[in-house]
Amino acid sequence: MSLEPTEDVTAYHWSSVEKKKEAVLFSDLLEDTHVAEKGGHPRFHEILGELSQLHNRKNHDYAAGGKQGPLGNFERTSTIMSLYPGMDWDSPFGVAMAYMLKQLDAAFILRAQKRKSITGEPIPARLKDVATYTVIGMVIAEEEENLGKAHSDT
Repeated sequence: MSLEPTEDVTAYHWSSVEKKKEAVLFSDLLEDTHVAEKGGHPRFHEILGELSQLHNRKNHDYAAGGKQGPLGNFERTSTIMSLYPGMDWDSPFGVAMAYMLKQLDAAFILRAQKRKSITGEPIPARLKDVATYTVIGMVIAEEEENLGKAHSDT
């Protein structure tokens, strides 16, 4: 894999002998003398490398092939959210529903693409997350309803 120096050392570089896209991890870039001269604490750069690897593994589960790219999960989930303009997405209930949508989307992608999870979160685990966020949403809705009744009783 060839690297080209760049001023932005956090950027991903895309190249491959097989003409297949592969992300060059930040930790790989550290071997480039241009990046090594930037300095800083070595552990800082190790953590960035770990985060890059985690991002790449999770992106495998959330991305929909080449059609929507690495931000596909965000685009699909935001499209669903935009169908409900009156929804209070910034409320605790809205946040629980957004988290649920993220997990449901991941299950859909894994199933639709006939892929296995490489993050250790296969479809059954994703659906358990969906169920958990559903129950959390139920608790929040009940608490909001009870709070509303308490205010109307006074």
